[in-house]
Amino acid sequence: MKVSAYIMRVGETGEVYQGYLAETDTALLELGDIYSLGGGLIVACVEDAVIQGETLNRAFYGKDGKFRTVLAGNLAAARYDGGGFRSISKEDIALLEKTLKPVECIAYGKVCLKASSALPEWEGK
Repeated sequence: MKVSAYIMRVGETGEVYQGYLAETDTALLELGDIYSLGGGLIVACVEDAVIQGETLNRAFYGKDGKFRTVLAGNLAAARYDGGGFRSISKEDIALLEKTLKPVECIAYGKVCLKASSALPEWEGK
């Protein structure tokens, strides 16, 4: 089964790309570690990607604006209701852009962010 997911890619040389909406097979989402953003939104990612040294991709900030965690490697956001994956809506994308912010680096215990508008577009979409 296919669903619309919001994809946030990292290139082979470590560049982080702008997110984009794409159809994806739910079997691919099931292969990843599922990280809940709350309200039915999830991000599928590689388990322990940060520890494994994958390129830092997005920092997750809660609705209260407080930092929660950093996610690394390729990411896919979708909806999950317990019975399976569902397509993401355009309204969800605005929330994702607000809560998942591109990471420049982590230095001296602080997460340094970069503007989403400064990210290149993924050529393969």
